[in-house]
Amino acid sequence: MISLKLSGNYILEIYPVGNPENPAITQRFIITEDAVNINVTAHRPQMTKDNNTHQQEDFTVNYSGMNINDPYRNIYAFILQNGRWDNAKRNLKPDFYGNNELKYNSLSDKNIFQGGNEYRYFDIKSIRYQSEYI
Repeated sequence: MISLKLSGNYILEIYPVGNPENPAITQRFIITEDAVNINVTAHRPQMTKDNNTHQQEDFTVNYSGMNINDPYRNIYAFILQNGRWDNAKRNLKPDFYGNNELKYNSLSDKNIFQGGNEYRYFDIKSIRYQSEYI
């Protein structure tokens, strides 16, 4: 019967009675709250050689209504791909900030993950015109 009051990163450890040094099970989890608005877009990376095999996550954080004096030093962004911590992008800094927004976009290669071919370019604007790559 536990009620967590603060958002953050937690680790749940279950260990045998009398042996807290050797946990039997550990599970990492995150408690979040809707304090800001986040808009995310996924697309092919533009500044890397792996644009056919990787994907890039650009996102904008709108923190209006919160009192943050220096968002570049006080806000840290993490991106997890399918909940995996082994390839998490940690401590991302915004490329632009101002007007209560932090923008993490395609000017850096810090938010690129291996993604297969889900984000290949395919132009279907017209069926009469043979467009690029078709």
